[in-house]
Amino acid sequence: MEWVVLNDTMQPVKFTVAHRGSKLSDKDKKDILHWVKTTRAAYYATGTASAETANEPLQPLLSHIAVDVKKATLGKKLFNGRSLSADSTLVCSGCHAYEKA
Repeated sequence: MEWVVLNDTMQPVKFTVAHRGSKLSDKDKKDILHWVKTTRAAYYATGTASAETANEPLQPLLSHIAVDVKKATLGKKLFNGRSLSADSTLVCSGCHAYEKA
């Protein structure tokens, strides 16, 4: 959405339906870019970017991510189980190396 607004390429679908043949106004663009910035800060910021790059779509990875034992156990069970197979005959670990998963 941000790229579309900054490059004036394609209008958002809901806007186009409601305002056929028109373009985003400067206020519309400002509002959308503000929404992108606040959404990115609230849900996607890692807290590791400098102030100059804090609103960039790509953020530095955290140096450490806590492991949730319950999620890891579930992942291992799914990776080695047949429940994800359409016909319950295959396991992920049959084709994919665990070390690379």
